[in-house]
Amino acid sequence: MTLYKELIEISECNGVENFLFVSSKGRVIAHNFSDYERTGPVIAFCGKLGLALGKHRLKFMTFNRSGKQDLLIFPVGNYYLAVIKEKGITSDRVGLTILQFLENLTLKYDRRQSPKNG
Repeated sequence: MTLYKELIEISECNGVENFLFVSSKGRVIAHNFSDYERTGPVIAFCGKLGLALGKHRLKFMTFNRSGKQDLLIFPVGNYYLAVIKEKGITSDRVGLTILQFLENLTLKYDRRQSPKNG
């Protein structure tokens, strides 16, 4: 399975309504978003702004929205992952779920890239 196919499994995580994965320039890499072309550059801008405001890399940012479907943005290397959470679950819980998903994905990808010990 490719990294791209594994990444889109984010939509199966508990609490994820929609997701959008974009480059730092706002180019959409993967999504299940309805208005992704207009939203991609906005996500990249918000991600860059969030990182500029802190001295250290952020784990994620939360934008509270009416209707309880908050927007979470995660810096992932030179990319940003945006998630709209489902109603009825806290943003913190979704954030921790996504962080664990990304950590597991990184570990799996790193194992594939490292040479096998002999």
